[in-house]
Amino acid sequence: MNFPRKYGFLASLLFSLGAGGLLYCAAPPLNLWLLGIIGIALLWLLSTGGVFSRFCCGVLSGFTYFYLLFDWATIASKTELARVALALSQSIFIGLLLVIWTLWHRLVNRSSRHQAIILSVTLILDAFAWVLVEQCRSSFPFGGMPWGTLAFSLVDSPLINLASFGSTQLVGFCAVLSAVLIAQAFVSLTRLRFFTVITTAVTAVALILAPTFIGQYALPTGEVKVGVVQGNVPDEEKLGPKQSRALIVTQNHADVTSKIVRDKPDLIIWPESSSDRDIRSDSEAKAILDAVLEETTGTPMLLGTQKYMGTTRTNDVLAIENSEVVGTYSKQHPVPFGEYLPWRSFIEKIVPEAKKISVDMVSGDSPAYLSVKTANGVVRAAVPICFEVAYTSIVSEGAKNANLLVVPTNNASFGYSGEPLQQLAMTRFRAVELRKSAIQASTSGTSAVVSARGVVRYQSDLFEQAAKTINVPLYETLTFAVRSAKIRETGIFIAGIAMIIAMFGISLRNRQRNR
Repeated sequence: MNFPRKYGFLASLLFSLGAGGLLYCAAPPLNLWLLGIIGIALLWLLSTGGVFSRFCCGVLSGFTYFYLLFDWATIASKTELARVALALSQSIFIGLLLVIWTLWHRLVNRSSRHQAIILSVTLILDAFAWVLVEQCRSSFPFGGMPWGTLAFSLVDSPLINLASFGSTQLVGFCAVLSAVLIAQAFVSLTRLRFFTVITTAVTAVALILAPTFIGQYALPTGEVKVGVVQGNVPDEEKLGPKQSRALIVTQNHADVTSKIVRDKPDLIIWPESSSDRDIRSDSEAKAILDAVLEETTGTPMLLGTQKYMGTTRTNDVLAIENSEVVGTYSKQHPVPFGEYLPWRSFIEKIVPEAKKISVDMVSGDSPAYLSVKTANGVVRAAVPICFEVAYTSIVSEGAKNANLLVVPTNNASFGYSGEPLQQLAMTRFRAVELRKSAIQASTSGTSAVVSARGVVRYQSDLFEQAAKTINVPLYETLTFAVRSAKIRETGIFIAGIAMIIAMFGISLRNRQRNR
């Protein structure tokens, strides 16, 4: 069988570091997507040898990738420990992936009959194993961490055209399959098996380029003129003792909104936490909003605020018509260790900074969806808040009845890190997956308007006040990726269990043969 040979310590170390580094280069802000496929090929070449050593190689590769990717964790938490802990927790999944590959290759490598068929099936299962591990990483623990999912780095590649059929799972599967085919071509080349080199290399290239010819066209059913507002945030170190940062942020958004009143937008969108003080109960925050609504003559709005309930709070997006709140969506997936603190008493002893998360965010239970009437018809928006855009289940559930995707976010805590552009890549991916226009509204950037084909039509700079009024097409398209989201997720877990059972079955059969 054409599986990799064992590598020495130095080669394994270089391959591990190289794979992680190349995966990072594929992601924003560098956006060199092809390097990600090469990185996976390097990782696959490590799938031989001892199980523990391969696990260590996988962890090292994963840690390299996630540590570089999660630069924003240090900025937000003000401690390097958070970045290291987050990267290490996610790198364990890459270690487990390499263990699965290694064990699987060891089992099938003992088969002598039908080698070509066995090799083809094995490479397909290798790609599936990546999808399975990514889905596990996106689900466990604490609801998972899908940030860094491979598909989000491929938004500029031809493979993005597969998003509307199978979301991140299908795009990731095809990318990894092409990567292991490239790696297999390299292995065959070292063994002078030129026919296998040609066939696998051509198949890999065809797999990457073929989605180029998949049409992504859908006819809009309407259009709405949207005002996207980015008010920016003040420098906390320059605030006076009696100044309220929350009120200044809200006033900033009000001031910037005044600049687009003459454009007469049908809908105004303010980002997550544009009013951290609840406009439904706080008189000062409400006064600022009332002045805006008076100036815009009651133009409908979507805006982010917080609702405080003693020691807990919810992160909300409100739909406002005729100066009245007509809809509320509360964030379903608060970020652990960022918006709430699991194991609070234990964590606070280790990381004193964690005490700053004094009010835990609790999750809502309704779909990420809001409806608002405008002069140009009803806008039915899927509204995943901030990190929720990374969760396929939340986005697809909110998009079932939507004609627009809106991603309100607050990136002020992440500085000039890669986080805003990484999130924009996710918004672009979701636009193609849903085949809907998408709007990302941020307090401090990056705010953007994205077409249903994933093309950025407008993008703001970081930490600047910005506002843009733009005509946005509305689409009623319901893609297969949205319709099949729950079935696909369940099917992957079931197929993963079946694959593990098959591995044990083959192992048992091989032992019986040896006896």
